[in-house]
Amino acid sequence: MYPWIDLYFIKIPSFGLMVASAFLICHHFLKKEFTKNNLSEKIIDDIIFYAVISAILGSKIYYVIETQSFSLLFQNIKNILYSLFTLNISNLVIELQSMGSGLVFNGGLICAIILIALYVKRHNLDFLQLADIVTPFILLGHGIGRIGCLLVGDDYGIPSNLPWAISLPNGLPVTSIETFQTHFSFLGYSREYLQQFLVENSSNIISVHPTQIYEMILYFTFFFLIMKYNDYLKFFKGSIFSIYLITGGFSRFVVEFLRTNERYIFNLSSAQYISLIMIISGLILFYFLKQRKTNSGND
Repeated sequence: MYPWIDLYFIKIPSFGLMVASAFLICHHFLKKEFTKNNLSEKIIDDIIFYAVISAILGSKIYYVIETQSFSLLFQNIKNILYSLFTLNISNLVIELQSMGSGLVFNGGLICAIILIALYVKRHNLDFLQLADIVTPFILLGHGIGRIGCLLVGDDYGIPSNLPWAISLPNGLPVTSIETFQTHFSFLGYSREYLQQFLVENSSNIISVHPTQIYEMILYFTFFFLIMKYNDYLKFFKGSIFSIYLITGGFSRFVVEFLRTNERYIFNLSSAQYISLIMIISGLILFYFLKQRKTNSGND
C-alpha cells in the first residue's frame, strides 16, 4: 500500500491527503448548493470549520474509548489536561501519541452533528434545511476517506478467497496469520483456518475482504443517487436528511459484518449499534415529518 505519497521534495501522508481532499471537494460543491438556496457562503465556511474540528475530536475520542480501558483513558485525559495547564508541549505530544493514531468516523459524525446543531440554534438557522443540503456530501466525503484507508492498508475485512480479495503486506496492521491471531484474536480464527487464505508464495500473508472498497462504492452510489434525484426526494423539509441517516447507517451496518471489529450482544459491533440508531432515527424522523406535512396540509 501507499501510506506516504513521495513527491521527491516532500512526503505527504496519503490518508491525510484524502481527508483534506474530501473537505475541499465537499466545501467546493456545498458553496454552489448554498448559493443555489440563497444562503450566505459565510455559513458554509463556519459549518465546515466546526465540522472539521469536531469531527477530528469526536473521531479520536471514539477511537480511544473503543480501544482503551476506562482507567487508562482517564489517566491519559488527566495527563493531557495537566500538560495543557502547565504548557508542557513535549509531554502533551507524548500523551497524544500514546493514545494511538486511529480515528473512528461514527465518533466524528456524532460530535459534528451536535456542534453544528448548537451553531444553527445560536444563529437562528433552519436545521432541517441545512441538513438536507449538507448531509449528502457526508456520503461523498466518507467515500473519499475510505480511499485513504485503502491506501494506508487500514480498516480491511475478514479473510477471503474471493477473486477480488486483497492482501496488505504493508498494511496497518499487516494482513498476516500472526495479526489475526494476536491483534484480532477475539475473532477466534485458528492457524489452520487462516492458512487456507494464504496468498501465493507466502507462508504468512493472507487475503482479506477489501471492505474499504465496499464502503466507498456504497457511499458514492447513494451520494450520486440522492444528488441525481434530489428534486424528487424533497418530499418535505428534512426528507434528504432522513434518507441520509437511513442509507449511511445501512451502508456501514452491512459492511461491518465483513470487518474485523470486536462483537458484543447479538454478535454485533459497536459501529453496527450506532448504524441501527441512525437507521431507526431516520425512519422515525421521516415518518414524523411526513405526518407533520400531512397534518399541516389538512389544516
